[in-house]
Amino acid sequence: MSEPAADLATTATRRRPSRAWYVVAFVPFLLSLIPAYFLGEAAADKVAVELTPVTSRAVDLQSDDRSIYATSHELSEQAHCTLRSVTGAAIQLDHSVSHLSTEQDGRTWYRVAALPDNVDTGTYLFRCRAGGSAVDPTSFAVSAAPRWGQFALLLLATFGVPVAAAVFGLLIVVAIVVLRRRAEREERSLSALQLE
Repeated sequence: MSEPAADLATTATRRRPSRAWYVVAFVPFLLSLIPAYFLGEAAADKVAVELTPVTSRAVDLQSDDRSIYATSHELSEQAHCTLRSVTGAAIQLDHSVSHLSTEQDGRTWYRVAALPDNVDTGTYLFRCRAGGSAVDPTSFAVSAAPRWGQFALLLLATFGVPVAAAVFGLLIVVAIVVLRRRAEREERSLSALQLE
């Protein structure tokens, strides 16, 4: 026995999702580029050299301070600097051979010396000599170490947000394709029933 033919008036058909939904699937990725840009800017700020100008011969060193910078290239090559702790122990600063420079507030600073790893947090007397005479301490600045951990997290977020949005958009595209194929199959089976 054959089954009775389906009543075409009562058979529900699914509408195919329009092709405009493919554009909607692309929108999350485009919108994710906005926070990614700002996260990238914040990440770049974490590796930028932050300088604290020296205002007197007494310098307060923090645990993340790493280098001494000078206002001129000549001074950075000629200066020989010393830190003296409150106990009177002198710490000779190794002259920088890397010729690093950085800009801050429209002024170029040149690295003079790297601070030794064993320098403790505290107040030190800072003295520099160049060409046999003492140099004004306001010609120098102390740099903090870049925050690599925060940089890594922000960089991960910078790329992670668009990737997550792209995956979300891809899931939308897959869902659209599945719904369109299912609707096409139903339309074909419905037209086959109509031909019978």
